[in-house]
Amino acid sequence: EFSLNVFLVSKLWESFDTVLLILKRKRPLLLHLVHHCTTFWAFYSGGYCTSFFVIGFAHSVIHIVMYTFYGVAASLKPYAKYLTTLQICHLTCGGISNVYSFFNPIHPHTQRYAISNVVLCFTYMGLFVVFYANKYKKDTARKAATD
Repeated sequence: EFSLNVFLVSKLWESFDTVLLILKRKRPLLLHLVHHCTTFWAFYSGGYCTSFFVIGFAHSVIHIVMYTFYGVAASLKPYAKYLTTLQICHLTCGGISNVYSFFNPIHPHTQRYAISNVVLCFTYMGLFVVFYANKYKKDTARKAATD
């Protein structure tokens, strides 16, 4: 339980990213707002499901790479679409893992929380797919048109 609480505090800190965007007068994407407004709940409820490690570990690794990428290594921009693809894959695995949790509960609250997490995982995944299509498919089409 202590580990879960420490991890949840890190998710609250992560939401500070949204505050920084707003203070810089930048408009956060719907994906960003939905993700950061619901991440705390997703990880709290995920602590009662078998998907917690799959989602928690992958999410943390992806965010470490992403913030390093955006903060330090902007020259790696051509590889950003692969990071988004990785997020789509990890959210798909998380959704499937939550379906497994629903049918194989590990706690009295697992089934209720697994339903919540399935909805969140597939909502996030859908938003990332839309983001990918808008960001990278347009970039690919634009580059092909100039070549």
